[in-house]
Amino acid sequence: MYVNLVGTSPYRLHDFGMHSHDQWEIILNFEGEGIAMTGDLSCPFRPGTIICQPPGIPHGKVSSSYFKDIFIQVDHFVLPGPMAVPVFSDDETKSVETLMFMALRYYHRKDAHHLAIVHSLAETIYHLLLSWSGIKQKNEYVDQLKNEIIENMSDPEYQVGTSLAKAPVCSDHLRRSFKKLTGETPVAYLTRMRIEYACKLLLQRKDTGLSVAQIALMSGYYDAHYFARVFRSLVGMTPTEYT
Repeated sequence: MYVNLVGTSPYRLHDFGMHSHDQWEIILNFEGEGIAMTGDLSCPFRPGTIICQPPGIPHGKVSSSYFKDIFIQVDHFVLPGPMAVPVFSDDETKSVETLMFMALRYYHRKDAHHLAIVHSLAETIYHLLLSWSGIKQKNEYVDQLKNEIIENMSDPEYQVGTSLAKAPVCSDHLRRSFKKLTGETPVAYLTRMRIEYACKLLLQRKDTGLSVAQIALMSGYYDAHYFARVFRSLVGMTPTEYT
């Protein structure tokens, strides 16, 4: 999960017109109350209301008094619940609100180390919401495939197709189940694991002295130029810029 934007209301708002985004948006209202609209649906909000807004669907908010909210936009997001637009309430200790404001602070520092923290905070928020949904997303073959991908992600020779072919279930069925539970294809999951591992290695370059080419190889890529293209497509900057 990569965070594209973190922001908050600059001042008290009375309404925010219908608009849409290309990314998922997790929105937490921390002041005021009113009505949130998503497409043809509407729901009341108050302090602590969390709305998981799908991409491409017009949404807006209106209040008879005022409201303020904070939001995180992410590249992909598996629905943590049966609803088309999942809605939650923060807990008594304001766990999600605390995490979101931490993400806001780190995001606007705009350096690679702090952006890595922002991505981790977004993952934590997602798993917290998932735990509140009460949904048990388990599939032993999907878990086995995930484990194999993680164990082999540093091997440039590794192919996801090999793991799919030896699984005791239909490859197409396993591929569909994997995407349903993770929100990604097995190949996309492998790519993300490799790039996230590369990010960690790049942040340690000053201590390790590793070159970008060496990090590419350790992350499962023989070709450092191809690695740089994949890295930039997912992270939004080159490996050199990241460090």
